[in-house]
Parts: sequence; C-alpha cells; structure tokens
Amino acid sequence: LKSGRLIALDCVNAVKDYVQGRAHVISGALLDQAQLADPGVPLKEVGEYSA
Repeated sequence: LKSGRLIALDCVNAVKDYVQGRAHVISGALLDQAQLADPGVPLKEVGEYSA
C-alpha cells in the first residue's frame, strides 16, 4: 500500500485474487487496510473508503 492505495500484489496460485487485485491497482482505489490484511476476505470483497 502507498497512501492507502494498493500499488502491488503477489498472488501465487490465486488467479481470482490476481484479477481483482490488478483491478484495484489500476483504479487507484483507497482500500480498507484491515480487510486487506485478513486472508479470509477475498480481494473482491475488500471495501473502499474515501479519504
């Protein structure tokens, strides 16, 4: 993360996470850091917040 935005990801054998994570990187969305840190929350379900 950089300033609350996802700037890189590493997805080994997790194509769905890669696709959704890439979309978050491209969009520059501000993401909930607690949800990102929880491996039980799929990247598709990580909520955005406004700064």
